[in-house]
Amino acid sequence: MTILVTGGAGYIGSHVVRLLQQQGKRVTVIDNLSSGNQARIGESRLVELDLASADAKQTLVDIIREDAVTAVIHFAARKQVGESVLKPEWYFEQNIGGMANMLEAMHECGVSQLVFSSSAATYGMPDVPAVTEDDRFFAGGQLGKNNWNKIHHSGIGKICPACTGNIEIAKIHST
Repeated sequence: MTILVTGGAGYIGSHVVRLLQQQGKRVTVIDNLSSGNQARIGESRLVELDLASADAKQTLVDIIREDAVTAVIHFAARKQVGESVLKPEWYFEQNIGGMANMLEAMHECGVSQLVFSSSAATYGMPDVPAVTEDDRFFAGGQLGKNNWNKIHHSGIGKICPACTGNIEIAKIHST
């Protein structure tokens, strides 16, 4: 039984990988290493992969099966606000496309547990001390326009129709 951590060589992901390792969990890391560092993941297996690539879904299916993955913690996404304004279509492809590949691979392999991490930047700078799932997205920013959270509010079926009702999701937002 293995936990798959996407974006696991990044700052937040690598801390989660380390905690899982300390708990004796077997961890496989998927990261494209665009901002991650392999040295952060210790002895965990690293698969260098762009989740939005054309072959990503099949690669994910193969990894899930080979490593007997039972749960996924998903940190892999683009999150630079300035860049998202300059390249909104690419951000949509990377974040939503990558998530769709992950969800479809999970569904095909019968993996039903997902922890999804998102940037709180999708909410902009609200005038509340704590943001909740019911708060409005920042309409002026690309992260709010193309982020998974916005699609999730209208249902997981929008990006993976077969996944509806089959995958349990816990969401966390990082700043």
